[in-house]
Amino acid sequence: MVEEEEEYLKQLDIIVSCFLRPLRMAACSQKPPCTHEDVNSIFLNVETILFLHQIFYKGLSTRMESWPTLALGKPQYIYNQVVRENNIWKQMADRDGLDSAGVNL
Repeated sequence: MVEEEEEYLKQLDIIVSCFLRPLRMAACSQKPPCTHEDVNSIFLNVETILFLHQIFYKGLSTRMESWPTLALGKPQYIYNQVVRENNIWKQMADRDGLDSAGVNL
């Protein structure tokens, strides 16, 4: 979630720095490609959205730094345990004449 928010902030920053601000400056030129009203309607609240998401990202990042983590162990060990337990279940099912859904054969 933090990575997605960070990417979203980067995209919003590109919109503001590469499109909104240059178009705003161009609207002040002698032959503007668009008016200030056009720029404002196209990019309506993007600077406010960027600002609010910067605050959200900072809070989210701070929260994630203190988020408790659970160490499950080495992946190979966990995999071996799952395979071992699966084999036990298969042996019990075979012994009791059950299929994989637990239905008597």
